[in-house]
Amino acid sequence: SIVNDIVNDVKIERLGLADAEQFIKFCLEVKPPPYNETTTAADIIKGPLARLADGDEFIMILRAKDNSIVGYAFWKRHPTQRTTWGFGIGLHKDYRGRGLGGKLMRELFDTARNELGLERIELSVDAHNTPAVKLYEKFGFKKLRTKKLPDNRAIFYMVKSYIDEPADEKLIASDIQQRREKIFAAYRDIARERFDDKGNWIYPGRKMGILRENYWHSLAFLASPDENDHKLVMPILEKEVHYFCAFTPFVCLQVLCKHNDKLSDLARKRLTDYVSENLQHSCTSDFQFHGYNDNMPCMKAFVLLAGGGLLGDKKYVDEGLANLCQLRSLLKRRGFLSEFNSPTYSAVSLLAIAEIVNHINQPDAIELARACEERIFAEIAFHWHKETAGLVGPYSRAYTVDSVGHIAMVNTLMWLILGDEVFINPMRYLFSDEMEKAILHHKRNVPSNQVNSIWVASVDYHPHPELIDYLKHSQYPRAVIGTSEKGETHPGRTEINPKDGTYKFIREGDFVHRPRSYPTMSYLTKRWSMGTAMGYFGNNAQSEFFHLRYALNNEPKGIEDIRTIYTRYIINDKSIYVDVDEAGEKGHWPDDLLRNEGHGFAFQQQSAAMVCYTPLPYVEKDEISSLKLSLLMLCKHSKPEKIEITDNNIIIKDSGLWILFKPMVISQLNSLEGEGKIEMRRDGDWLCIDIFNYKGFARKFTPLELSQIGSGFVVEVSEKPFDKSIIDAKLTDRYYMDQRRIFYYREDLELACSYDPASLGVRFATINGRAIPQTMLDINDFGVAKLPWINTEHPYPPENFDWVKIIESRKMPY
Repeated sequence: SIVNDIVNDVKIERLGLADAEQFIKFCLEVKPPPYNETTTAADIIKGPLARLADGDEFIMILRAKDNSIVGYAFWKRHPTQRTTWGFGIGLHKDYRGRGLGGKLMRELFDTARNELGLERIELSVDAHNTPAVKLYEKFGFKKLRTKKLPDNRAIFYMVKSYIDEPADEKLIASDIQQRREKIFAAYRDIARERFDDKGNWIYPGRKMGILRENYWHSLAFLASPDENDHKLVMPILEKEVHYFCAFTPFVCLQVLCKHNDKLSDLARKRLTDYVSENLQHSCTSDFQFHGYNDNMPCMKAFVLLAGGGLLGDKKYVDEGLANLCQLRSLLKRRGFLSEFNSPTYSAVSLLAIAEIVNHINQPDAIELARACEERIFAEIAFHWHKETAGLVGPYSRAYTVDSVGHIAMVNTLMWLILGDEVFINPMRYLFSDEMEKAILHHKRNVPSNQVNSIWVASVDYHPHPELIDYLKHSQYPRAVIGTSEKGETHPGRTEINPKDGTYKFIREGDFVHRPRSYPTMSYLTKRWSMGTAMGYFGNNAQSEFFHLRYALNNEPKGIEDIRTIYTRYIINDKSIYVDVDEAGEKGHWPDDLLRNEGHGFAFQQQSAAMVCYTPLPYVEKDEISSLKLSLLMLCKHSKPEKIEITDNNIIIKDSGLWILFKPMVISQLNSLEGEGKIEMRRDGDWLCIDIFNYKGFARKFTPLELSQIGSGFVVEVSEKPFDKSIIDAKLTDRYYMDQRRIFYYREDLELACSYDPASLGVRFATINGRAIPQTMLDINDFGVAKLPWINTEHPYPPENFDWVKIIESRKMPY
């Protein structure tokens, strides 16, 4: 009866600001979550009470007969996902175990649904708190993920959704399988006649031509329910091959793991022999995570684990496991891969790690690979812009197809996982008449593009359901900040012996692209996105350390509805196009890559960025007639409404978006001819705006002179016309000793930097006077602490496994 009296005497009320003093007393005495011994009254005033005043927190309380507060439950609005609220509850110990928590939660949920219009509720709970877990499950919460903490405790992250069911692993896997069957069937329908009965390519026009593509082709036919399709590709797989390739052993093992029972004895022997021949070349020192080409050590991890298992050689299994341990080490210290956020290579890295989860029967490898796969997919998810169906910048490595935002390998990956909401997808732009609209990879080699998509689609991926929910429900603006790192590179060329895989690097010149770690930044809105990086990948030939992507209307439906702006530093005149006679018909096709002949860095504060460039000092040009930084826009389907060029500003108006460029041109040399000139030109489908450092008679520039030339711009993006304060914003750019110093001022914003153009050593880069933070990883609308190796060591390398010794004992490949 005493219990009943206590329960009957309490009232459930909504907390008002007039109850602030009592609420503070309750929190300090009871210390309900998230409060503890260090909590002060000021913490509560600045936290929940301030949010309550702003409408960002909603609190229900239990009031006892003496008018004191004895329990509470709250909603706290997510900082950016305006329809997602966090939840918490706390009761005085004398009032627990009497059903009051359930009553309080029911009242809170009813209010949330009716008054606040909540769509999703998220919470975390100690996995060992069984009563709380069961209570949440009773109210419709489902577990999204489990995370182990350093003290080996486990936390459940749970979600309740009013608008849809949370993503389900089995349903995701089923959808991937259905879309794979769809694209494989489409490919088989057009590719049956591309090889003769001896396994030779007979299709007219450009052939795929390289071994890995022939094997990728086979994956689609071996997956067919028709045994006749299996027989069609046996002549390809039965050929004896002695050929080194970083990719081909991987797909050989895919065939053996996925379709071993469908192979002829001879095909099985040829593939096994090829793998055996190549294994020794898969664990040399270049196939490790050294700040370059992460996709290759990812692939080699699978090759070594699967190949070592196939041949019963533990040495190679340990080498593959060492690769995973080294990748873990990288992801413990950096937010992103070194070869980060690439529309081509991020997909390759992901598929390689996913195949370890699919086919390697080794618990340590599977546990590490699952965590690596989640981190790599998270990198892709955070940069994915569903409104333009593409990956936003910056990019470590980008081919032309990537830079212009057309059908890249990551689009096949995301279509496989998300479906037709990815409107730039392979079914539209590789297997239909709409293909003619798109810029394609490999100089418009259609069969090669198609079979690339088959390879990406051949894998069962395991995207974490919470990341799928994030992609469905995240709202804008989104800010993505993380660190990456690069290894040292030198100008030079590589000569490979295809027979035995040995190669040698021939260094050309003394210039060094020095190793460094650097932050990358991306800012996404519903209409546009901009990304920058404070460094560049490799030798900057493929980097997009500045990239702007936007929709040309409010409901884009295809590639004709998006535009990108990217940059290249160009020495002398060269076209974005190349003449490719082997294309099967005469004409100009876009090249895979217009190389960058400058190096630099960029940083941003949301819609404003500073981009700095210097020409490369080792470009071998005895006669230089022009030095220019080019803004490149693919205008295949439309062009901007208006471009206005003055001495100080370039203003682009494009479908309701305003983009302002303030050029920065400077040198330590005497006044150079044509310095500061701005010209607009058309190069095929591209519209180019050239900002010149030099335009005049052909002359030689020494490496020192080239290092004393600077270029770049400040860019502002807006969805309304710029006001006068931005048009007239101050920009100073000057040299002092060997440092270039740049300051940009406008109302509420200051961007500044100082760096040495010769070494690209940045003395400082600041936003509103504060240095750019070296944040490992931060996403404004996602709790990154949930991810593997963020604030936790789990999962661990195998006990007593000296992976460092294995990696460091590898021999050079030449």
